[in-house]
Order: sequence, then C-alpha cells, then structure tokens
Amino acid sequence: ERPEVRILTDSGGRSAGRNAAITAAKHERIVSIDAGCTADLKWLAEITEPLTGGAEWVGGFYQPKGDTALSTAIGLTMVFVIEEVGPDFVPSARSMAFEKRLWEEVGGFPEDVQYAEDTSFDRALMAAGYRPEFAPEAIVLWRPPSGLASQARTMFSWGRGDGLLGLRSNHYRRLLALFSATFALVLAGVVVDARILLLTVAPLAPTLYRQTRHKYRHMDGWVKWGLIPMATVNGLGSSLIGFIAGYLAKSRSSTE
Repeated sequence: ERPEVRILTDSGGRSAGRNAAITAAKHERIVSIDAGCTADLKWLAEITEPLTGGAEWVGGFYQPKGDTALSTAIGLTMVFVIEEVGPDFVPSARSMAFEKRLWEEVGGFPEDVQYAEDTSFDRALMAAGYRPEFAPEAIVLWRPPSGLASQARTMFSWGRGDGLLGLRSNHYRRLLALFSATFALVLAGVVVDARILLLTVAPLAPTLYRQTRHKYRHMDGWVKWGLIPMATVNGLGSSLIGFIAGYLAKSRSSTE
C-alpha cells in the first residue's frame, strides 16, 4: 500500500542494518528509530524541524512505557528523564536525525560492535567537530525489559559494549570501588559483627541518590520508592559485570 517504503534485509548486526538502509536512502536527511519503539504522532515533524533551520544533527527524546510498575521503574533507571538532560547529552539512535554527509564523513555506524554502536557513532561525530541539537518534543515511547532478570541481561550487554569500546571507563571504576566496599562490609558483617550489615548501604547511598532523585516524579504509586532503587542497583551491578567482561575480552583479543 506504500510503495515509497522499502524493506531491506541484512545478515549483519544492527549497525550493518542501519548502514545498509542509509546507503540505500535516496534523500540527504536521515531519521533513526529503534525496534521496540513507538513514535509519537508529532515525532517526525519535531525531529526534522531543526534540520530545516540549519541544524546538521538532532537528538530527540524517549520515554519508557512499561506494562507493569516494575517494568516502568526499570525503564526509568535505564534512560535519562528530561531533568537529567544536560549539555553533554548524547543522542540515542532510537530518536535521532542527521545529514547523510555526516554519516559518510565518520564512516557510518561501527559494524564491529553489537552494542553501544550509537554512542560510538556520536563520539565520532563529536570528534569531527559536530554537536547535536536537542529536540525535547521529538519523543518515542520505548518498551523496557519486563523484569529484573531481563534488565540484567540488557544492562550486561550494554556494559559489555562499553568495555569492548573502552567507553565510560571512569564511571565503571567508580562503580567497582563502590560495589567492592559494599561487598567488604557484607563480608565483615557475616564474619565479624552482624551490626556492620547496617552500614552496607553507605557506599552506594550517594550514587543511588544522584541516579534516582529525578526519576520518582515520572512514576505514580508508593511502590516507586522501593522499585526504582532496586532496579537502579540491579542495572548498575549488571552493567559493571558486563563492562568487566567486555574489557577482559578486549584485552585478550589485543594480546592474541
């Protein structure tokens, strides 16, 4: 019914698929959205409007839409909420637009990685001197993982992608120190004195506050006070393990 829409298939990963689509595109403005996302009715107009005004690269926004309270809490901890967007905001390929020539200049999306490929693409654009324009009303709804186990798998994959690419190393070093301190207190509480267990929340408390303080206003119900911190710890721990796995895999490949 829509002959102007062409569906392409590619045997590679998500980057290969995006690159194949962009290569086949006949126009000079590219708009990107992810599988599992639903575009707001105004999304296309909102994300392309800055391009008509002279912008070369536009980052839209995204909101998690879970089927349950747990899924909603998980989604809120995995992505930015609007209050957390700052000058260092890095667009996600789930809501992005850019001039095709920029994609050509940086060699497209990296096809040697499976995760964090949009972050790598963003960094390549920034290294080339480009800066994204933020379009807060260009919103896509994103379906987050349904439970803690599926969140852990996803965050592990994201963290592993960061490890393979060497991204956000300082962030993961801080997480390793915090979780190590927490584990040491748990061990001391079990071996030395159970009262020490009361201190186990101390190392992670400041990070939990910073990570969750803006999330609560985007979820209703009293359960958010328990679900959001729980999902945050689950996500941080899983991404840390993934980063370590990716970093070790990268180290092994570099020595072979």
